[in-house]
Formats: sequence, C-alpha cells, structure tokens
Amino acid sequence: MTTIERELAARDAYGLSQKEAALFVALAEGVGRTVTYEHLAYRIYGRAEADDITIRWIKKRMTKRLPDDLVVSATYGAGYRLTAPKKWVPPWA
Repeated sequence: MTTIERELAARDAYGLSQKEAALFVALAEGVGRTVTYEHLAYRIYGRAEADDITIRWIKKRMTKRLPDDLVVSATYGAGYRLTAPKKWVPPWA
C-alpha cells in the first residue's frame, strides 16, 4: 500500500486533515520509536526545512481526533513518538 493510500485510510478512520494524516502515518509507521522533526517535516511538506512549532501545532490538532489509547509524546529536541496498545491495528492494515 502506498503512502498516499495510508494517508487516505487515516483521514477516513479518524477525520484527519491532509497534513495531520501525513504526520499520523509517519508516526504510525514507526510506532514506539521517536521520529525526528526533519523526517516529519519531509513527510508533511516534502522538504526537511520546517519549523518545529508548525509541526507541534499540527500534532496538537491531530491528537484531539485520535482515540485516547493512541498517545503521541514528545522526545525533547528530537521529535515525536506514537504509543499504541499491543493489539492496535493501523487503519490501512
């Protein structure tokens, strides 16, 4: 499944915007691992130069739409990490 198809599945499942879906898919592909700001910026904007404040704003909106058992936490100075229950299945699976 392509990245675009994964983003569309995330948009449908959680009601995310395009940028929120791009952020969610990048985090979900690395569930349990920290994903760097640079990688997230590349996935959202197609370039590695993006303000981490903008990514933080997108993350804040996205987390309001996710179920409570999906937790996005910050790794200071590095990026974000998605934590999910062991039985969680991404919407594109």
